[in-house]
Amino acid sequence: MSSTATALNLSPSEMQFDPSRSGDHGVLTPMDDLARMWALVPRQFRGRITRVAVLSQVASKALEVLETFRELPADWDSYGALPITATALRQATEFLTAFQESPRVDRSSLEVVPYVISPLPNGGVQIEWRKRSGSLEIEIQPDGSFAVLVEHVSDSPRYSESDRLSLRQALALLETFVGG
Repeated sequence: MSSTATALNLSPSEMQFDPSRSGDHGVLTPMDDLARMWALVPRQFRGRITRVAVLSQVASKALEVLETFRELPADWDSYGALPITATALRQATEFLTAFQESPRVDRSSLEVVPYVISPLPNGGVQIEWRKRSGSLEIEIQPDGSFAVLVEHVSDSPRYSESDRLSLRQALALLETFVGG
């Protein structure tokens, strides 16, 4: 068990992602885990450092969920879905790791936690972040390239899309979204 889990008095079972709670196999909804973990922290310890520790634990679960996608067989959605490619999983793991380690990210912000992570029927992976002003969806394609859809919420929602991005380009868009 990590020192963070020990400091927060979280048992190994509390640190595990349970796909059966998600509704769909392998879909991570980290906000549920965040709320559950935060409720375990005594009020007198709910400062910035503890918040960063809890958010870090939840964000690291995203990497664990990606590993569960390796085991999805062909037709995992019963509609002909392809298995998730090793290239997409490698790029998704590198992307999340780079984001978690980015010096441009405020570790105490809820926006560091992906809202959902899901497999795509084309063999890719989708990771979504949300905040009051909109959402950002990153699709890691089976070939490892990135596509990004940003929704800007206002009186009239606006959308912007970018395809065939590199990991660094997608990371810069996410850092701007989370920090902006």
